[in-house]
Amino acid sequence: MDSNLTYPFFTGGRAKGPTRHRMLAVLSERHPEAFPTLDQAAAWSELVFVPPSRRWAFVRNGKAGTTSALRALFEMEFGVPLTVKVTLPTDINSDAAPHQLAAADVFRPLSAFPAGLSAIDGALRLATVRHPASRAVSAFLYLCSTQYAAHPWFLRERLRINALVGFDWDSDFRTASGFEKFLRYIEDTRAAAGPGSVNPHWRAQVETVLPEIYRPHLVGKVEHLGDFLTEVAERLGQPLKQGVGTGRANASGASGAADALLTPTARALVARIYAKDFETFGYLPDAQSA
Repeated sequence: MDSNLTYPFFTGGRAKGPTRHRMLAVLSERHPEAFPTLDQAAAWSELVFVPPSRRWAFVRNGKAGTTSALRALFEMEFGVPLTVKVTLPTDINSDAAPHQLAAADVFRPLSAFPAGLSAIDGALRLATVRHPASRAVSAFLYLCSTQYAAHPWFLRERLRINALVGFDWDSDFRTASGFEKFLRYIEDTRAAAGPGSVNPHWRAQVETVLPEIYRPHLVGKVEHLGDFLTEVAERLGQPLKQGVGTGRANASGASGAADALLTPTARALVARIYAKDFETFGYLPDAQSA
């Protein structure tokens, strides 16, 4: 074996048992408005991926280019493209491999670190966001795709939206009226059970990125993902191959459906539900959503 070989993976164990409980308790105690329960602190901590180098951290904000960003970050970290392909029976994502990097201990979630948020104090903290209207459309179509495939992904959500707002999976599927019911479901769920109860694929982005807690250094917009990844690569001193990040992995084809789904009622709901996203990330409610 080459004694000069640098092993690029994590070698120590993950935080577990009382150590993990203490870390989550500290997170919840310091930020009770964001994490009223330990389960919600744990769920958010699972969304933040960290590489062995700890040079950067990335919060996975659903339906906002996370798959493409993870592919690029893998290449920046290891100098080779991620070429693994996998189909998982419990995941409808057509490009699931990047999201399995933490399970393989190639990356780790923040929940694995006993120090919690302090573990990424010196990291370049990254996030991606998307125009709230196009993201909501994409999330709705993603939800509908699981029904079309009779897939177990989002089963809990499909059952609950059926019960809570009378969403008819026979007649509301991929329709403007169904999209309005979907938005009301999001609004009603948040009002009744808090933001942590809303699925992160359609939760308000400020409630996943948590700017005042996570304190990202760079927030990239999906609409300009290539520029964002180029800037990240420059900050890390790691050149990125031309074309990386210019496409969008796991795309739902939302742009073609947006005009039909974004009725005046739907636009008003989007503007209300995602008001803080528009304000925080500099999007305009009536602007063209890519």
